[in-house]
Amino acid sequence: MWAIVLTSRDHEYFINLTTHEAAWEMPDDIAELVGQIMAGAGYDTDENEIVEDDGEEVNDNSHPLSSQINQYDELQDEKEVVRVYESSSASLAEMEAHVRQQELEHGFEKKHGVGNSSKRHADQMQQNGSQSDSKKKSKKVESEGELTNAEKQAMFMDMLEEVETNPFSTWEKELDQFTDDPRYVQIPTAKLRKNYFETYCKNKAAQIHKQRSANEIKTPKETFRAFLDDVLGTADWRKLGSLSAYDDFSRKWKRDPRFTVISDDRDRKAMFKEFVTRMKAAEGERKRAEKQQIQDNFFELLRSVEGINNESRWRDVQRKIDRDKRYNVIPTPIQREDLFREFLKISALEKASSEAERKEIERKAREVESLRQREETVRKQKTNLAREVRKSQFIMKSSESVDLLKNLLVDLIKSHKTTLKDSVTYLATDARFDQIMLSEHELEELFKEHTTNIFKKRLTAWHNFINEITLIITPFEDVSEILLKDPRTSRLECTSEDELARLYKEYQTEREQKARSELEVCLKENGFVRFHVKSAVGNCHVEAVEKGLKEAEPGAEWRLIGLDEVKSVLQEDKRYNDFECFPAERDRIVFSFMKQLIEECRGEKGGVLDSIVARNAGGHVERK
Repeated sequence: MWAIVLTSRDHEYFINLTTHEAAWEMPDDIAELVGQIMAGAGYDTDENEIVEDDGEEVNDNSHPLSSQINQYDELQDEKEVVRVYESSSASLAEMEAHVRQQELEHGFEKKHGVGNSSKRHADQMQQNGSQSDSKKKSKKVESEGELTNAEKQAMFMDMLEEVETNPFSTWEKELDQFTDDPRYVQIPTAKLRKNYFETYCKNKAAQIHKQRSANEIKTPKETFRAFLDDVLGTADWRKLGSLSAYDDFSRKWKRDPRFTVISDDRDRKAMFKEFVTRMKAAEGERKRAEKQQIQDNFFELLRSVEGINNESRWRDVQRKIDRDKRYNVIPTPIQREDLFREFLKISALEKASSEAERKEIERKAREVESLRQREETVRKQKTNLAREVRKSQFIMKSSESVDLLKNLLVDLIKSHKTTLKDSVTYLATDARFDQIMLSEHELEELFKEHTTNIFKKRLTAWHNFINEITLIITPFEDVSEILLKDPRTSRLECTSEDELARLYKEYQTEREQKARSELEVCLKENGFVRFHVKSAVGNCHVEAVEKGLKEAEPGAEWRLIGLDEVKSVLQEDKRYNDFECFPAERDRIVFSFMKQLIEECRGEKGGVLDSIVARNAGGHVERK
């Protein structure tokens, strides 16, 4: 069934009360029905133009009135069109529509020569009017009963707008203005009406405030604040609170005149931070209001359950309300139970008839709360203890799994070039593999560690073999046959001789660098070399003083230094002999070290040099 809805701004739209389909244009089935009615009635679509001609004779065979009336009734039975009004003058509009319909029928009777008396016509109008009124009233109630909550709320808001409700007044003061309006009765409960009234007042007051603010002359700060509200009003304050938020904001809007109305960037940044703080506070207030609303709705749900008292158990009450959305909107079971206990406490306080009973109830409530807190503490301790136990068990199992996997790899994996993907099927044949509780990443890491250790051990053994049969300068071609026949070489699993030659050259280079560094360490640690050089420097300085010179000539110390004697002493050290393959380089390193040592001894003041000079001059040196 279709209905025509007239809004408060004199706009009409069509709504199907069965399917809730709405449209601004007249639906096709309604347009077809109206066209058939008007075509069968024999007048133009303009209902205001009624031809009244008493003297005109009409042919009985054209447009008989009885067939027209029957056709009109049949069409009405097939599809009924009901007009639903949203103003308080609904009954007046119904009467006007009824009178217009009777005038149309009266015009048809005159046109077709049907002579009815005025009394009969009045009786028929009265009878039809009463039937039409009763029928329309029933259809109006039926249509109103099928309206959705959103439609009822929209009608209620339109009613408040029409009566020009003061948004700054109270519910009690404004109630008398619209209690007789049928749209007021559409809202089922008084609490819901009051909530809709408060929502209307809040939105209307905000609209008025916004209009006043727009009309007032704003200061630069007010303009900047309004600018922040416009561009950042829907943003997340958490993102705006980051360090780079203001820089991004200023980079984006730096050319906007509302941004440059504040010339000092420090003031803009301060106002930006103030805006973020205000947004944070507003969100906190909104969350608190939502939480309070959820709590109130839950209390209302509990009040609707019969038989709840101080002896009621939450387990029993929960079964009665667990399908209600006001129950499911609370996130955790613990919060629901806490709100239930709070509800019992409030209900008991409301029902208390004396101060003594109230105190007793409060005491019992404190005892129950204390017991609940102790139970909660014990529960948390048990939970933490169980978590620690599970963690210890996991660590223990993980450690056992690691050891088990290492033993399994030692027993089964002998090649350092295999991978876990290739070996997992082979490892799974061992019963110990099923007992390993490790992730795939941990398995991969331990497997790689095992193969790396295998290769390092085999490479070390091969290096020792090279040390036994070669010198640092021995080329690979001279020892390739010996190396290839040795099992220590085959364990390296080299795919070609070039790969083996590369490993050999890398080790010989490493071997040379190691021998060079060990020779330098040998020279630094040899005390004879250092003593021999210092003595030569001191004696040379004494000779220069005796000759009346301030200091000895550069290089005069080499006369007193015996290189052969130094080399003979160094030959007793293995690190010196390991570098014998490069005799010229070894002599250069020794000479360079002794030259550096001579320069250090020349620069000493108050040390060995001065002591030697004092002794040779016949002086006395005190030892501390």
